[in-house]
Amino acid sequence: SLPVLWDISSRRFQALSPRVKKILTLRKRMMQHQYNKLFPQALTSLQTVLSEGLGCSRNLCNVSYLHYIFSKQRIFRMVAIINARDWVLPIRSTTRTFLAPVLDMMNFGQVGIRVEFDDSSSEFVAKTVQDIKAGKELLFYYGSSCADQMFALYGFSPASAPECRLDGGNRRKKLAGGKKLLGKVRDRVHH
Repeated sequence: SLPVLWDISSRRFQALSPRVKKILTLRKRMMQHQYNKLFPQALTSLQTVLSEGLGCSRNLCNVSYLHYIFSKQRIFRMVAIINARDWVLPIRSTTRTFLAPVLDMMNFGQVGIRVEFDDSSSEFVAKTVQDIKAGKELLFYYGSSCADQMFALYGFSPASAPECRLDGGNRRKKLAGGKKLLGKVRDRVHH
């Protein structure tokens, strides 16, 4: 599972470095803040919309069922998965965050695949920039985030990830505190 979902009292969380614990604690606080700000009111004020497709009688689920479906645990899990799988690329001259099914399943590695948005066809295009042997797994380089950030987001840190700087001059460190979309580091996808 993704580290942001680990219980802070668990052995695996307690075994993390102080920096990773801090990153995850800040992300958990941001998720909690956003959940508290949105969901308690939305479950009643948007009851009809949130009931769509859930198969409740007369297409309206009772609020207690919506609390179950949209529980904090389920929402946190969805957010953690989306954060670990989203992409950031320029689309029609604006940098945007999006999900790309199938492409988001590529494992980490550096084998020369680049992804871009083709404005003329309105499609995401993955291209190789070097020969890849038939049968070899297609891998994608997730970016240049530091080791602690990579671990906090993905649950692993490649050997090539640089150590995180502690001097305050590291842009990634500043982003770790929860700036935009649950504290996600945005520069991990190169194009």
